[in-house]
Amino acid sequence: MIYLKVESRFFCAIDKLMGNKDAYEMLKYGFAIMTLQCSLIDTFAKFRYGSNRQTERFKEFTKEYLIKDRNKNKEYLSKRFYEEIRCGLVHSGATENMSGLSCHLPNLITILDNGAISVDIFVMDKELRKYYNMYIKKLHDKKEENLRKNFVKTMDKVCKMKKVK
Repeated sequence: MIYLKVESRFFCAIDKLMGNKDAYEMLKYGFAIMTLQCSLIDTFAKFRYGSNRQTERFKEFTKEYLIKDRNKNKEYLSKRFYEEIRCGLVHSGATENMSGLSCHLPNLITILDNGAISVDIFVMDKELRKYYNMYIKKLHDKKEENLRKNFVKTMDKVCKMKKVK
């Protein structure tokens, strides 16, 4: 069930928007794509960690599964990504503090010369799909008790919300 929901609600929509791999064309859809990607991060984090606070859950997930920074800047980058990209897009439809999106940088998050950050939507797409595939495999592993418990707990909440009129 989770497979179809995640794929139809998120990945199919992202695929439609990313259908044209031309970077300049992609920038037209970048905000829509990144908004979906941030929503997907929120979803994955909720399933992984259960009912932790949303802000902490998002930043923890980003540090643990998305940012591949070797310089120990994960805390700093995850905070800025959450505040300037995710919250900016979700709450005001724009990125904050001159930060933005890219389609051609090698890293998920790059600190630009002006101090702003740039998040690459192609790298994000690759990392989210990699995480999703790994998560589904681990979910089937009976040794992953905590992961499975958080999944069931979160699904129970989702199912109860649907029953409320």
